[in-house]
Amino acid sequence: MAGKFENTIIVYTSDHGDMIGSHGLNQKGFAMHYDEVLRVPLIIRDPDSKANIHIDKLISLLDIIPTLADLTGIKITNETHGKSFASYFTNPDAENIRDYIIAETFKFADTDLGSGFEGGQGEYIDLSSFNPEKNAYNFSIRARDEKYIFHWKDTDEFYDLNVDPFENCNLYENLGSSAKSVGEISGNYLGSA
Repeated sequence: MAGKFENTIIVYTSDHGDMIGSHGLNQKGFAMHYDEVLRVPLIIRDPDSKANIHIDKLISLLDIIPTLADLTGIKITNETHGKSFASYFTNPDAENIRDYIIAETFKFADTDLGSGFEGGQGEYIDLSSFNPEKNAYNFSIRARDEKYIFHWKDTDEFYDLNVDPFENCNLYENLGSSAKSVGEISGNYLGSA
């Protein structure tokens, strides 16, 4: 084992955060698309990088595998939705790899795993079984300065993160009817992908 530490990349992260009372909520869950749950620590020790670098950019957990592959010289042969941010290790001011991050959650009313099942245990649920009368779907799009949260059969949310970094003042109603469709708001981001 001697000499392994000097040749080992170490990754510290989490799959989700916790509300811990923020917004009057606790734990994590289906409806929670606030930064307290979605924004998680990511610390990478790369033995080839000599400096401690703080990167203030949008990165998805999907980006970890392509990044580790780049850092180790491994070629990924399967399609992946992740993007490598290995360039940040040598140039923290490198161009952003992402303009936005997407998160989504599903809730199935009746499955083999129980009623009101939220998932998240690694189990496979065929999405063709999604029933819009019984089940629910939420998603969020987070850019650097804005966040839009779509809630199935509930009030959507929109936050200006420059003015309201703790997501307390929902501006969705102020957007105006012309901009209040999922397609309009998400199209601003997804159309630029």
